[in-house]
Amino acid sequence: MKKIFIILIIITGLFGCATFETAISDFNVALSDMESSNSEGVYFNPMMEFSIFYATHMLLIGYGFEDDNFKEGEGVTWEVSNVNSKEKITVKRALLKDMGNGSSWWSLSSNADGKEQYYEMLIDEDMDILKARYRDSESNKIMELILEETKDSSSGTDDETEQIGTDSYGEYSVGKETVKTKAGSFKTEHLVIEDDESDDNDFKHEYWLTDKVPGTCVKYIYNDISENEIMTGEVIDIRGGYRTQLESY
Repeated sequence: MKKIFIILIIITGLFGCATFETAISDFNVALSDMESSNSEGVYFNPMMEFSIFYATHMLLIGYGFEDDNFKEGEGVTWEVSNVNSKEKITVKRALLKDMGNGSSWWSLSSNADGKEQYYEMLIDEDMDILKARYRDSESNKIMELILEETKDSSSGTDDETEQIGTDSYGEYSVGKETVKTKAGSFKTEHLVIEDDESDDNDFKHEYWLTDKVPGTCVKYIYNDISENEIMTGEVIDIRGGYRTQLESY
């Protein structure tokens, strides 16, 4: 059960320093332009900006469960909402191309208030990111980051990011439940994971999972009880036809 708790620690840490109300806006302000600074004036170089973008936005789409049910060209769109502030963003993830050698090209993008941040990534069979590509907002040139030489303990071969299989659901499952989203109606496994023993970091996280949705997770609720903040996410669109926008292959 170690893997699921590490994911929860990451989520809790992500929103522990900033409330849910500021989390979405702060990330998108910080990541909106490759030459910009974040809300505290700390400069992010392109590699750091990508790393922050990838880590935070993968969590915002419920990543961490079995993820091998994407078809080539298929993608999902998530709507992520802050219940308190009513802020919303959309996040899209798609499998662009299976390269046939264990690696594959993916896209990950977000849109907040009409402003999009878009990346394409080459990922190997261990879920390590080898390359990331983006279009520079000033020069309009396609830029490439090489990440293969920067692999460390945060790579997909470590417990920190290993996906959670169905054999781990039992301890947290509260039963089957039908979930309706803009993408359709799904029969799901409902998982509830909570910690009410900590004095300053109580949380309750809920996930609705089905193998009928690419990425397995179709809906979640992150409830930071100690801060009285709630973030929700759900799949609102599933479709094919995704392909590179950056001449990546």
